Amino acid sequence: TENRSPMPARGHTTALTFNPSQPRTLRRFFQDIETLFERSGVETDPARKSWVVRYLPIDVSDLCESLPEYANEDKTYEDFKKAVIALYPGAGEDRKFAVADVENWVAKRAAVPIANISELSAYYRNFFSMTSYLMKHNRLSESEQSRLFVHGIAPPLCDQVLQCLQLKLPNHYPDDPYKLEKIYNTAKFVLHGTQPTAAEAGRGAPGSEGRKGVIKVEEIAPLLRFLAQSVGEGSANANAGGNTNPFAGNRYNAGVPSVNRYGGGAYFCHYCGGPNCQLRTCPFIEEDMWAGRVFRNQEGRVVLPNGNFVPHHLPGYEGVTMRDRVYEWHRRNPGALPAQLFFTVATDPAAVSAFQLSTDECIDQLERELFNLRQGRTRFDGVEVPRRRPNPSQSRGTSQERRDAPPHLPASSSNNPFRAQPRAAAQAPPASREHVDEPSRIAPVGG
Repeated sequence: TENRSPMPARGHTTALTFNPSQPRTLRRFFQDIETLFERSGVETDPARKSWVVRYLPIDVSDLCESLPEYANEDKTYEDFKKAVIALYPGAGEDRKFAVADVENWVAKRAAVPIANISELSAYYRNFFSMTSYLMKHNRLSESEQSRLFVHGIAPPLCDQVLQCLQLKLPNHYPDDPYKLEKIYNTAKFVLHGTQPTAAEAGRGAPGSEGRKGVIKVEEIAPLLRFLAQSVGEGSANANAGGNTNPFAGNRYNAGVPSVNRYGGGAYFCHYCGGPNCQLRTCPFIEEDMWAGRVFRNQEGRVVLPNGNFVPHHLPGYEGVTMRDRVYEWHRRNPGALPAQLFFTVATDPAAVSAFQLSTDECIDQLERELFNLRQGRTRFDGVEVPRRRPNPSQSRGTSQERRDAPPHLPASSSNNPFRAQPRAAAQAPPASREHVDEPSRIAPVGG
């Protein structure tokens, strides 16, 4: 007797498998297991049926065991094989492809333009395999095959291919479709020199689906830096807030030393990015607060003029520090700066003159002063100042107010109507220097 190898056990590396999600592989499964039957000497129908059920998945195995062709001993292995294949449409030899399969493949390829010759070849291989099977079984004609292939080529490649065919075959009748081989060769001629790059070939290579979830280090490094910065800013703002009681007064302590939570010696400020600086006592925060760019809320946290926190990310801008994002936010919102509450010293004389009174305002002010004098009252800032009472021990006429003559009139002129005439006898000066006569009251005009 010949030494024959035994059938591999279920789960062994050489054991056969079947994937129910791919019905077309069922025929290959039966071809491979029949080869093992010949090598191992399995010749009886019941033994062959049991080995088929053993290699199938458990759900498919239970389904096949319930078939009448499996339990009935009068049914052969071929009857059982046909019954199993009938459970999966598309697994049979006579219904391997349908016209709908070709139409779906053409529509899928037409949704994305063909960019290189590799994509064109992949489209042609699948299309030719399905259409050749349908043409062999008289389900598709040659003209329909050509028209369907052209429909799967999206512009601008389709227009270029048809234009090139018109130049090569000027006598071709427009209603007659071109041969599939000529269309494919012309498309390859148009796409000459468009071989895919190494990255594109890796994405399109078989088995590349398993590498879709791999993330490169250079792609995730910026995300990690942004996440670390966001967490650092949040913890720094939380520590700057200090006490959680909203009625506890000041929320940040300037005397608390800076601590680097991420290890290392130097501590970098989250606002300005400077080494050995902290968010509580950053001088740039005070500078921007004076300029009105930022404020500290009741919890001591740095906020924008509208009361919102500084955004961690601005669309289209990658700022490293909080101050960079504050300046970028103000650049995008130019009207967000509040009105300044302090004055600026003007160095331009023209600007200073704008605060002086005009001629009409000076005249109006003088008229008010004259009116107050005529009423016998003196007012300073709206407060009336009482007059000083004269000393009753002195006579009203004991002194005479001496007035100097105006500069345009001589002092000895006797024709001056505004100067009182001197009395006949000069009066002696008062004995006490502490006494000062009350100036004569100016009579009101027309009084």
